[in-house]
Amino acid sequence: MSEIVKTQSKLAQPKTQKLNPKPTEEHEFDLADEMTSVAIAAADAPFAKAYETYEQRFSNNLRDFQTYVKGSQKRVSQMLKTEIYKVHGVDEAGMYGTDDE
Repeated sequence: MSEIVKTQSKLAQPKTQKLNPKPTEEHEFDLADEMTSVAIAAADAPFAKAYETYEQRFSNNLRDFQTYVKGSQKRVSQMLKTEIYKVHGVDEAGMYGTDDE
């Protein structure tokens, strides 16, 4: 019985330190550091604008290229159909057979 009393009367383990303790001191506002951040942001603005312009131009070029490829595929397909008709005198379905056979 005395063992139970001993274990129950033990003090709890001390709590571990918090990972993010609250700062005890007030930090002074550093104007020079703030101005440096503003200067960096201002210096990055032209680069950001140039990058945005580049991305827009790339997107437009990609869209134009896709349109060109689709148009080229249609032209080539039509040219092949025309050549097959000229050479064989039949349409494409007649050349390759129909579903009736």
